[in-house]
Amino acid sequence: TKVKKTAKEETEKQIVSAEKKEKKSKKITSESEKVANADLNKISKNKLNKIGDKLVKKGSYYNAIDYYNAALFKSKKDKDVLMYSQKLGEANYILRDYKQAEKYYTKAVSLNTNSKKYPLLDYNLANTYKYLGKYEDAITMYSKFENVQSDNNKMAVLLEKSRLESKGAEY
Repeated sequence: TKVKKTAKEETEKQIVSAEKKEKKSKKITSESEKVANADLNKISKNKLNKIGDKLVKKGSYYNAIDYYNAALFKSKKDKDVLMYSQKLGEANYILRDYKQAEKYYTKAVSLNTNSKKYPLLDYNLANTYKYLGKYEDAITMYSKFENVQSDNNKMAVLLEKSRLESKGAEY
């Protein structure tokens, strides 16, 4: 029984040790997050954008979001807010966080005065609405996309797809 007691005590010590390490690691993580956030505030908006773009190219959308958010926070001009909102919408959409994608795409669409520069915003917001089950909104956005891009030959495939998606959202 003394051996069993010793083994039990050893197991309890290991558990306590693991719990202490976990608490310490959480403190380190939260401290490193504070440092990281403080560091992002020191980086220029353009540099944040470049880092975000590089992360996206590597497929690291989750990490790119932090950089785009920091750049968006620093943005004062509508054209910058539009660009970062579009990038945040896209990153969240790819990560299937459709609520966040909707938030950013909606902001971008409201600021978009040049449908040639951001031709897919309406289409992407329509898809986001569809995935959120907001079918009426999706149909409206698909229709807007089709009307705005009807003369754009580069969008022919997406125009057809938009018509099909819109029909699918009706049911």
